[in-house]
Amino acid sequence: MTGIPLSKVLGRKRELRQALGQLVNGIEPLHILDLDGSLIVGTEPVPQGQRLPVIAEGQTVGWVQGGANAANTAALLSFIAGQESEKKSLAAELLDRYRELHLLYNLSEHLAVSPLPEEIAGAALQEVMRLIRADSGLILLNREGHAGYESVAARGNSQPLISNCCVIERVLETGKAELANAVPGREYFGDMGDSQVSVACAPLTTKDHVLGAVILFGGEDRIFSAGELKLLNTIAHQVAPAIEVSRLHQVALEKARIEHELKMARKVQESLLPAGSPEISGWRFDTRWHPAMEVSGDFYDFIDEGNGRLGLVIADVTGKGMSASLFMVFVRSALRASIDKGLTPMETLVHSNRLVCQDSHEGLFATVFYVRLDTTTGKLTYSNGGHPLPLLVRRGDREILPLRATGLPVGVLIEAIYEEYSLVLQPGDFVLFYTDGVTETFDPQGNEFGEERLIAILDQNRSMEPDQVLTAVEQGVIQFAGGGKASDDLTLLIVRREV
Repeated sequence: MTGIPLSKVLGRKRELRQALGQLVNGIEPLHILDLDGSLIVGTEPVPQGQRLPVIAEGQTVGWVQGGANAANTAALLSFIAGQESEKKSLAAELLDRYRELHLLYNLSEHLAVSPLPEEIAGAALQEVMRLIRADSGLILLNREGHAGYESVAARGNSQPLISNCCVIERVLETGKAELANAVPGREYFGDMGDSQVSVACAPLTTKDHVLGAVILFGGEDRIFSAGELKLLNTIAHQVAPAIEVSRLHQVALEKARIEHELKMARKVQESLLPAGSPEISGWRFDTRWHPAMEVSGDFYDFIDEGNGRLGLVIADVTGKGMSASLFMVFVRSALRASIDKGLTPMETLVHSNRLVCQDSHEGLFATVFYVRLDTTTGKLTYSNGGHPLPLLVRRGDREILPLRATGLPVGVLIEAIYEEYSLVLQPGDFVLFYTDGVTETFDPQGNEFGEERLIAILDQNRSMEPDQVLTAVEQGVIQFAGGGKASDDLTLLIVRREV
C-alpha cells in the first residue's frame, strides 16, 4: 500500500502538530517538509542544511531539515507515518472482508431461493460489480461433458468474446488471476473492439479443476489496480464452490428424476407381462425375466386363443434401456393385434412384421419366436423371426434338438418370409425358450457361454421340475460369468407336458 503523505498524517493529529511546532520553536533550525518540499512546520524561508527523509512502508512521504535533532525527528515521524499506513491497510483489509462477507450472505440467499448455477453466477457478478467499478462483466463456465466454455452471466454493455483471448485463455489454463490494462479492444471483441479496454480476470477454481472465470472490463479511462484484482480473485474463490455444489445438486436431482422414471417404466413394463403362468391340466409352464437394466427389451407372453389353443411368445428387441423397452411395447401390440385375427404362427409373424416396418423409423428390430400349442393333442406349431432356436428335450431320447425354423427379425424387411413347422410333445417332453442373454453371456476371460453349455445343463436336469430346470440354467449362467453384472437381458420360458 502507498504511504500516507506526511501532511495528511500531521493534519489528522492536532496535538502532534502543536508539539512539533513547540519543538521547532525551541530548537533551531528545524523544519518539517511535505514530499513536494512545501513547508508543514517551521518558518519561512527554509534555511539550507541536511534534509532527511521521513519513510513509511519503504517510501518517502516527507522531509525533516535542520541541525542535530533532525535525525531523531525524522525517525519519530517515520514511526508515526508507518503506524498510520498500517492502520489504513488494516482498515482497507477489514472493509474488503466485510464486502466479501456481504457478498457471501447475498449469494447464500440466492442459493436458498434457486440453486441453479446460472442464477448463482448472475448474483455473484451483480455483487462483484457493486464492489469493483467496471463498464461490463461476464462469467464463463465450462461446458459439462463438452469442450470449451460458455457465458452464463453478463452485465453492462458486454460484447461477445472472440476465441483465444490471451489473458482469459491463460487464466483458464493456469488458474491464476491476471490484469491487462489499456490494451486494444480488438484482442477481445474483434472488429467490435474499436477502443482500448482494461481487463481484470479471476479464475473460478475448485480443488480439482477450473470451472470458469469472472471477467471485468473497463473503458479507456479505467485502470484496474492490483488491490481490485486481489479482491476479485478472493470473491471468485468463494463463488466457485457454491457453483460446484449447485451443479452437483442439479446432477443429483436429474439422476433421481431419471431413476424414478425408470422405476415407473419398469412397473409399467412388468404390468405388460403375464401375471402368472397358465394353469392347464396336463401342462406345466414356468418363466424367468431378468433385465440387465431397470427396463428390458426382452418379453414373453401367453395368449389364450380359445378351443384349447395357447399362444406363446418370446422376443428380444435389439439394444437396451428405454428405447428398447418402448419398442418392445410396440412389437407386443403388433403381435397381439395379429393373433386376434386368427392367423397361423407364420401368418402372425408376416402380419406383425408389416405393422412394425410401416410404423417404425428408429432402426430397431426384434427377434420373435411364436408358438401355438394345442393343449388337447400336444401339437406345437411354430414360426421363427430370427430368434435363438428353442431346445426340445424328449423324455425317452438322450438327444436334445433345436426347433429349426428360419426368418428375419421383425422390423427389418417389410416383405420378409417366414417358415412354419409342427411337432407333437409327448408326455414328459419339454421345450426351453430363451433369449440370447443366456448363450451370449461371457466369462471374465471373454469366453462365450454358448449353446453347448446350455444343452449340457438341460441334459443333467432333464428329470427335474420345470422351475428347477430354470434355476439350474440361471445358476449356470451366473457361475460362468463369475458373479458379475449381466451385460444383457435374460429371459427363459419352459413348457412341459406332464406324464
